[in-house]
Amino acid sequence: MLAGAELPAAETAFYRVTLDYGAGPVDLGIYTGIEVVDDTVDRVFGGDSGNIYEGDGSAATFAAGTLEQIKNSFQKENNKQAADWSDVEKLYGVLHSAERTSDATAWRAKQESAFEVDGFLKRLALAATLQHWDSYGAMAHNYYLYNNPANDKLTWISWDHNLVLGASPFPGGGGLPDAAGCAFPGGAAKPDGFAASPEEFAPMGGAGGLPGMGMGSVTFDKAEIGASWPLIRFLLDDPTYNARYVGFLKDIGGSLFLPDRLAAQVQKLAALVGPYAAKDGGQSQYGAAVQSLNATIKGRAQALAEFVAAH
Repeated sequence: MLAGAELPAAETAFYRVTLDYGAGPVDLGIYTGIEVVDDTVDRVFGGDSGNIYEGDGSAATFAAGTLEQIKNSFQKENNKQAADWSDVEKLYGVLHSAERTSDATAWRAKQESAFEVDGFLKRLALAATLQHWDSYGAMAHNYYLYNNPANDKLTWISWDHNLVLGASPFPGGGGLPDAAGCAFPGGAAKPDGFAASPEEFAPMGGAGGLPGMGMGSVTFDKAEIGASWPLIRFLLDDPTYNARYVGFLKDIGGSLFLPDRLAAQVQKLAALVGPYAAKDGGQSQYGAAVQSLNATIKGRAQALAEFVAAH
């Protein structure tokens, strides 16, 4: 989906892993091999000499007051000897410039001199469609930034997509925790990194918080996202950027997120993985999971169409 939207995306492949402990090979099942970000950057951009950062921590929100924490929240994947985070600091400064409210045209120009804004807005639209809640807008992690030497702009690279389209990290599936009662499906214990009460639900890194553990981050209008996530709130509050965002949603709904086409892809992958995955929970459970995925895709396509029609 990311590649189809012409966004940087890691290549992936399924691997059947066996290990011989000394008494013959043991089948460990199917794993997903994911391209490391350095290789993704090199393949997509034709080189990786620019700074690559992993966003993870309070300053990864870009919230006001986190400037001094940038070095701790943006781990360098390369160029580590150069203790220079000036490109990320530039983006922070431009984002919080007073020109945002006094001279929006100048603010947008400076924003786009430091950041690939359209790429971020397109990713934001796709993330909303896919329900990628485990990232910016709810969690201060799961993305990289690359400073492309060709234009000296930071480009957003989305990461860690195992919890999209209704996938759940909790036993038995069932989606996200119940924000009202903070009950986890199946009576599971609270996972590390999640708070224990609605008032404490907050993204990893501790900046801001959203009811429902970030469900506002996957709504199409992002109305529940506050200023603690300024790359969303400030950009979508700007009429020009908001119009672009809605335009990207229309493009995704019209040419990319097509249920029939996706169902064919799901079926192809299900046939490939099914014989192995069914060993863990049984063929009927696996088949039900595939049907649930297709139903979720149809539901998201309908929700997207309704939002676009209203805008």
